[in-house]
Amino acid sequence: MTLAVRMGLVALLVGAATGCAARSDDFYAKDVKALLETKGQSVTDCWATVRQTDPAAAGTVTVTFRVEEDSGNITGAAVDAAQTTAPEPVSQCVVASLEGLALQPGDNRPANATYTWELKAPGAQ
Repeated sequence: MTLAVRMGLVALLVGAATGCAARSDDFYAKDVKALLETKGQSVTDCWATVRQTDPAAAGTVTVTFRVEEDSGNITGAAVDAAQTTAPEPVSQCVVASLEGLALQPGDNRPANATYTWELKAPGAQ
């Protein structure tokens, strides 16, 4: 079975700099996106498991979270229910897959971010 998964960064809002060297907003967003994309296989696996019982399962999972300053730890990951259309088991699995992620090296600025995974059935437009 082929699974089509498209990931996209919806928004990354970065807090004010504290005076130390920091990534530019563009590099910060790209680095966070790259970090989240390392979880692509976990998301695909979650979705594949749900599709075993619901072959038509598709939709989006939108997650909000914070990137902590200095440590780069991803904290407070939660599903944005208003922007999520995928089945609940997929959403919860996606959130669980973010546990323990950290942006390395960390940045001296915290960030609040929203990220959306779009899950499409093979051959879907």
